[in-house]
Amino acid sequence: MFSEKIKDFACRISGKLEDELLEGALNYLDHNEEALAIEILCDHLIEYDVPLSQDDLSFLKSILIAMNFNILMPPFKYFDFS
Repeated sequence: MFSEKIKDFACRISGKLEDELLEGALNYLDHNEEALAIEILCDHLIEYDVPLSQDDLSFLKSILIAMNFNILMPPFKYFDFS
């Protein structure tokens, strides 16, 4: 249900995160593990201090909210969604 949006987000940030890390997170989508895929992707973005534009952050926030994640909890709380 959210796989395409997660892939769209991954395309937007392609080149900002090592391909292996990006592909590793996206592999979970092949097993219908959308929540795990986006969580791992967010963990990598935070861990490697990947700079995201406001547009990217807004897109990410919309995905997380649609998936019913609490953006005030780790790892999401470390993004500047303001």
